[in-house]
Amino acid sequence: MSAAEPLYRLQQLDTELDQLRRRVDQVSARMTDRSEVEQTRQELLHLEERLKMETDKLQAYEAQARALDEKINTEEKRLYGGQIRLPKAILEVEQELSMLRRQRSALDDAIIDQMARVERLQDEVKHARTRAEVVEAHFAGESALLREERQRLLDQARVLIEQRKTLARNLPAALLQTYESVRSRRPDTPAVALIKAGACSQCGEAVSSADAQRAHTGDRLVFCANCGRILYLP
Repeated sequence: MSAAEPLYRLQQLDTELDQLRRRVDQVSARMTDRSEVEQTRQELLHLEERLKMETDKLQAYEAQARALDEKINTEEKRLYGGQIRLPKAILEVEQELSMLRRQRSALDDAIIDQMARVERLQDEVKHARTRAEVVEAHFAGESALLREERQRLLDQARVLIEQRKTLARNLPAALLQTYESVRSRRPDTPAVALIKAGACSQCGEAVSSADAQRAHTGDRLVFCANCGRILYLP
């Protein structure tokens, strides 16, 4: 057994642990990412505010219509109730009634248009509320699954950590320190590189036959002349 073999096994554990930690980070981020939920809620709130504004406007039109109806009714009673006898006064009331009826007709058109706007917004609010409920339910369901996955990942990581501790305890301190030193310089790439086709698998530097043999069975570590990684030939 070469000196690099246990370091290669240690690296395999570290690689698995790194992958597990990255996945835990991803799962944790997704569990706390409520951006879609908040976005649908904000869209719903915005539509509800618009609906309230347009409903208030419709109610204001309807109040104006009732006031005009009362005024028209009052003027008609004056005109047809015999209270006005002078031709000039009658003409003035008729002109007033004509103006009020035009205003009332225009208001009817505005009310019809406003009712259509309110109805459209009511439909939009209904659909937005349904979407918000669906998104919320999906987030809750996904969160439950993510919590389960996160716990499984943490359980797996604990097992690997114990295996790593056991392996590290059985290694000479100097050997372990060398591995940790090389790994710290290249935290995102392997510290132990396999020799493949007579070259370092990480940088491609050619490895002599003597170094390859020592990396396979030697009791001392062999390093790549180019990238400085520990070389290992299974």
